[in-house]
Amino acid sequence: MSRVAARRLSFWAGAICAVWGGALAADCPAPTLSSDTSVVLFLDITGEGAPRTPPLVAVHANGAVTVRTDLEQRQDRLSAQAFSDLLTFVTDQGFARLDAGALGAALGGLPVADAQVSYIGLDLPGCANLVAVEGSVMKMFTHPENAALAAFRRVEVRLLDTLAAVQTGAPLP
Repeated sequence: MSRVAARRLSFWAGAICAVWGGALAADCPAPTLSSDTSVVLFLDITGEGAPRTPPLVAVHANGAVTVRTDLEQRQDRLSAQAFSDLLTFVTDQGFARLDAGALGAALGGLPVADAQVSYIGLDLPGCANLVAVEGSVMKMFTHPENAALAAFRRVEVRLLDTLAAVQTGAPLP
């Protein structure tokens, strides 16, 4: 197995454990740029039942941001400060501690007709999680009091803002 395949397998195994009740570090390490090109944060929105490769938005450890469109992939680069700010924002939302099972139970588990599923994955050393929410926008309207859902949605919106900036050539948020 290649090093990349082993890292992906390790990430997904860790993410699944996190989603199904595995222990997570209480605090994530301070995010800093590295020369590593692995994905440390991603967003994918799909109706296909699992996040796709490549995801809609991928933030790499070296600050590269890759955005997938229907026709192409676009790339931009976060400055060291913007990279740190983005990952600090995600960790400050408590994303690493979000429990997808508890979140689903709190939301009632009822499907939203024709809703897409938003997947957000975080993969920092000692701090990984994968959370999926079906119909996050609609569920925010029906469960505005749910703090975990609100945190998920804030991270989702921040990543969607990043996607829009890369697609339009605007400065990265």
